[in-house]
Parts: sequence; structure tokens; C-alpha cells
Amino acid sequence: MKYLITGCAALLLSGCASQYQYEAPSVTAESMPTYALAEFSANQWLSFGSPDLEALLKTAFAHNWTIAVAAERVRLARLAIETEEANQGISTTATLTAGSTQSANSNDLSNFTSSDASSLSFSAKYEWDLWGKLQAQMDQTLLSAQSSQWSFESARLTVTATIVKQYIAYLSLKERMTLAQKNLVSAQESYELYLAQHEEGLVSRIDLIDQQETILSLEEKIETLQLDQQDQERALALLTGQPYWQELDPNFRLLDLTVPDIALNQPAELIRQRPDLKEAEASVKAAFLSKVETELDRWPNLSISLSLRPSDLYDLAEQWTLTLAESISLALYDNGDNKRALQKAEINEAIARINYQNTVVSALHEVQDTLSAYQQSRIGYRYAQISHQNQIVKTQLTEYEWEEGVRDKSDLISAQRSLFSTEESLVTAKQSVLNSIVALYQANGTAPNF
Repeated sequence: MKYLITGCAALLLSGCASQYQYEAPSVTAESMPTYALAEFSANQWLSFGSPDLEALLKTAFAHNWTIAVAAERVRLARLAIETEEANQGISTTATLTAGSTQSANSNDLSNFTSSDASSLSFSAKYEWDLWGKLQAQMDQTLLSAQSSQWSFESARLTVTATIVKQYIAYLSLKERMTLAQKNLVSAQESYELYLAQHEEGLVSRIDLIDQQETILSLEEKIETLQLDQQDQERALALLTGQPYWQELDPNFRLLDLTVPDIALNQPAELIRQRPDLKEAEASVKAAFLSKVETELDRWPNLSISLSLRPSDLYDLAEQWTLTLAESISLALYDNGDNKRALQKAEINEAIARINYQNTVVSALHEVQDTLSAYQQSRIGYRYAQISHQNQIVKTQLTEYEWEEGVRDKSDLISAQRSLFSTEESLVTAKQSVLNSIVALYQANGTAPNF
């Protein structure tokens, strides 16, 4: 026993000198673009001004299956922490066994003999964390729990972006449906005009057939859009974990959605809240801890165990047996396995650090790319608005001239259909700029807070 204690003291002294310092990963300065500060909050996801959209997100956060699974994994990770904490330090167990055995001689099967056996024992074990290996294991468990939390945040972020894009697509489809119906009315008016002119011999049969083809094409488009609308509604219901989805305000249009103003310079610190960056940094620390554990496998393990059991289970006041055992385990020779394992762990840590740098730089460039896409879509949206306003004026002038008898009815119908065409271009342009904003919000890495 005294040799064990002496050995423990020596191990403790050397263990104190064996410390491992974690160095957080960093990105080289030349890889970090300079950003001006820009205000961003998680609730900017609600800046589009749609009550339906806010209700969709709240419902999804409560019922979406992907988010629900991620939340359950967070619970599992927390249980793993509790288990690891319970395994640290002194572990105790109590065991009670009871059994009965019956036997008979083959010559006399009617004569059975029986015997009962039972036992009760208490045991405790403690392992000294001389080198910090147990703490490294605990840190690994904590990192795993944090990764589960970041996966949960990532799920919320992905679901948020998907729902917002889906809702924008739904409103865009409704606008196209309305425009197609207006175009159909205009085409039918044109057909009636052409039919009258054909009867007077002013237009050919071919022109009349062409107009009929236009009507058929628009009718087909409307039927297709109606089916697409049903698909969009089912998709939104699926994302929110509901059997069906219905708008709160059926009169809300794409043109009613607010186009938020986005600062063209976003802060570099902003993207550090992204779940993928947090997970990349956690991977570096996990690789470091794995290296530490591999290194510490070379050193002795010191543990002490105690066992207590009664001599007679039916008379606990009688004599008890106490057993105390101490043990030290040390690998003297492993054919170089630990050395090779340590080299692998060091390589894995280097890979994790490289991956972290790549993730950070890629995230920064993603923000730059989304900002560029936003600028381009803004330009397209601005010119689409100008073109639409010009066409409104032209249509109004054409209608005035038709009322004055200067223009034909066909000129007015043509102007109206041109207006519908610019309105559809405006819908496409607005959908594009809204989607670019969604991409930028997602790149910044924060889901709304509910």
C-alpha cells in the first residue's frame, strides 16, 4: 500500500507539469475582407410586413419535424452530459440477486431437491484524473452538446429561409394567376374584335386562328398555375407540420410585401454567429481534445474500489465483508500503436484547423456574393418599376386617344396586354430581389426569435 501511495504522489507531481493549452483557430488578416458596421437583428426576418409569413414561421418553429428532431437531439446531448458527470469521480452501485434451483434424480423424478441463493452487495469506485483525461472526455461531451444546439439553430435557420422563399413564390404565383386571367379577358376581347373584322373581310382566317391559339394558351397557363398553387399550399403546410395551410389574408399580394433596405457593407463579426462557423471551431477543439486523450493513454491510470457485502442476506445485522482494492495500469509496450495514433490525431487537428479557415473565408465570400446578387436584383427591380410606370402612362394615353376616336380598339387592347407583360416582369424582378434578401439573411446566420 505504501508503494502505491508513493507512486501516486510521484504521478500527481508529474501530472501537474503535464498541461495542454488549447489555441483557438484564427484566420489570416489578408483573408478577412474589411466591412463597415451594419445593423442586423434576427427579427429582420419579419421585416417583409406579412402577418401570414410571421404566422407561418411561428407554426413551423412549433411543429416542423426537422426542428423537432433537432430539439430532441439537444435533449439527448444534455442527457449525455448528465451521464458523463455521473461517471466522473466516485461511481457507486448496489446489486441484489436472488435465485432458486430445483433438481431431481433420473431414477426418481418425483423426488425434487431445491436450493435458494441470494446476495446483496454495495460497491464504489474512484479514478483519479491525474492527467486531465477525464476532463478532456467531459469537454468532448460538452462540445457534442454544443454541436447539437448549433445543429438545432441551423435547422431553424434553414427552415426559416425555405418558408420565406416558398411564401414569396406562392405570392408570385398568385400575381401571375391574376395577370393570366387579365390577359385572357383581353385576348377574348381581341378575338371578338377580330371576329367582327373577319366577317367584314378586314382580317384573314389565319389571324383569327392565331387569336384562338392565344386564348387556348392562356387557358392552359391558368389551369397549370392553379395546380401549382395547390402544390405551393401543400408545401407550406408540410414545412409547418400542418395537414393543410390557408392564408390569413387572401387579399395580401406580392406587391404588398415590403422590400427591406440592406446595408451594402455587412460587419465581419456578424457571420461569427453562423452555426456552421461555430461547428467548425468546435471540430478544431474536438480534434485537439482527441489528441490530448491519445497522448494521455500512455500514462498510468490510478483507481481505487471498495466492495461491501453481508454474510447473511436474511440477517443484515450479522458480519459484513469489506473489500478494498487499489490498481495502477500502465502500458509498457504497444508496438508503437500509441505513437501512430498520436500522429493521426495531430494530422486530424491540422485538417480541422484548415477546414475552419476555409469555412470562415467561404462564409465571408458568401456574404459578398449575396450582397452582389442583391445589388444586381435591386438594379433589375428599379428598371422594371420604371418600365412599368412608363407602360401605365402609355396605356392611359392610348385609352384616352381611343375614347377620342384617334386610336382603334385593337391599339388599346395591345397596350393593355403590354402593360400586363410589364407587370409580370415586375413580379419576377420583385421576387428576385426578395429572394436575394432572404439569401443574405440566411448567410448572416441568425433565425428569428419567437
